[in-house]
Amino acid sequence: MDDDYELPGTHRVAEVDGTGQGRLYVECPLPKEEVYGLVSQVRRAAVSVPSNIAEGQARRTTGEFLVFLSYAEGSLDEVDTQLLLSIALGFVTAEQTVEAAQLLNECQRMLRALRAKLAPHP
Repeated sequence: MDDDYELPGTHRVAEVDGTGQGRLYVECPLPKEEVYGLVSQVRRAAVSVPSNIAEGQARRTTGEFLVFLSYAEGSLDEVDTQLLLSIALGFVTAEQTVEAAQLLNECQRMLRALRAKLAPHP
């Protein structure tokens, strides 16, 4: 396993979400009463993306790394679902989530590409 592994752009999710001050929250302002509800869920899911990538990269085998990349993809899907719920509940408009959705899509594409590159081909 290559110790110099880096997935360009993926850390941006942590930068955006992990601080609680990034673009996602600027573009998706949720009500204060949701700070301990939906906002907290979005933050936890977003922070778990780069955390799972880092933990997987530190594992001994490519197979283990692939498992953790799957976890990271699942966390991105959680954030996506939570944004959709925010729209459905009327906390934000679809227009307010455009930038966050684009960032999520970009990260999802990069993770899929990395998994495809690392996965054994028959």
